[in-house]
Amino acid sequence: MIFRPFHYFDTGCAAYMFGCGTIGKGAVVMTNADRGDLLISELIMSIAAEYQWPARTQSERDVVTLTRQQLDGVVGTYSLPPTPSGAPVYYELSLEGGQLFAQLKGLGAYPKTELYPASADSFFTLSGLPVAFTRDSSGRAVKVKMGQIEGTRKQ
Repeated sequence: MIFRPFHYFDTGCAAYMFGCGTIGKGAVVMTNADRGDLLISELIMSIAAEYQWPARTQSERDVVTLTRQQLDGVVGTYSLPPTPSGAPVYYELSLEGGQLFAQLKGLGAYPKTELYPASADSFFTLSGLPVAFTRDSSGRAVKVKMGQIEGTRKQ
């Protein structure tokens, strides 16, 4: 079974379609809010759990312990593709009390979200968003990939 997502986010609205043609099930969630993606993620996970879909259900993940040096290597600002209007979008990572946090900038008011390490270069959020880093030979991250969106570290 392959579930195919489609999502659209812009200033003032968000939409997400998720479905599987082979089993004839799916859902469409639309919001009229800049931060609708958080609500959409929760609703899709709830629908998936209720109807026992094999994808997008909550799962238990293992978290590994990273050194301060490994965490410091990903801290910084990453440039993402611009908005449809051409406005810049950034992904800022910071350390607070030994925990890694990320914040999306340039697409409205996004709160900081904690990232949990699955490995030295692979992280995830509680909503299930995978975040992966590519590091240079010194251990400093030079690229980020959040889901399917890729970005490069600002100098």
